[in-house]
Amino acid sequence: MMRFAACALLMLANIQSAQAGRPIETDDASAAEFRTCQLDFWTESSRELRQDNFNGGCNLLGQGEFSLGLGRVHGNQEDQFLSSLGYKHIFKTLRATLLGSAWRPAESGGA
Repeated sequence: MMRFAACALLMLANIQSAQAGRPIETDDASAAEFRTCQLDFWTESSRELRQDNFNGGCNLLGQGEFSLGLGRVHGNQEDQFLSSLGYKHIFKTLRATLLGSAWRPAESGGA
């Protein structure tokens, strides 16, 4: 028991803090509506740097969204160009419940 407690204490002492993306740099879990596109543009600046970002996504297939992100960092020793390409797919449609969302498919038909 003492050995287990010592191992657990050593593991806890070596855990580094978790890091998460800033809100604008993390995408929402839903896809854009079918046959629509969404565009995001934002600028971040500090005393030394300025970063311009553009992110666009389109849902042309119904259950998935393709996205392209472009960015440019100004003020470094050399300017940097950033790019990303992504796809997200919705496997199940969530149904709202009293406590949040459920992992049950949405019911079809009217009431």
